[in-house]
Amino acid sequence: MEYYEKLRKIREEQNKSRLQVELNTSIKQNKLSEMEHGRQRLYFTDVIELCNYYNIKITDILDDEQNKEKLTEEEKQSIKTTIKILKNLIKN
Repeated sequence: MEYYEKLRKIREEQNKSRLQVELNTSIKQNKLSEMEHGRQRLYFTDVIELCNYYNIKITDILDDEQNKEKLTEEEKQSIKTTIKILKNLIKN
């Protein structure tokens, strides 16, 4: 399953509308719609914000072998670095 399909599935499983997401995050409805259809670049800050809002792990959206192959090496390294930082923050 593609990351954008996961975004929509998670939102729908939690019975959240795009308006509810907009009202509770900094992500506008139209941007979320574009993200959920794979037409908007997925920024890591948005992923973190959505994960916090939905109370899910980052890997619930991004951990997928199929999607890992599509990431550039720079994107893969950025994700690894951010996950390490987040793990350290959680420990403290």
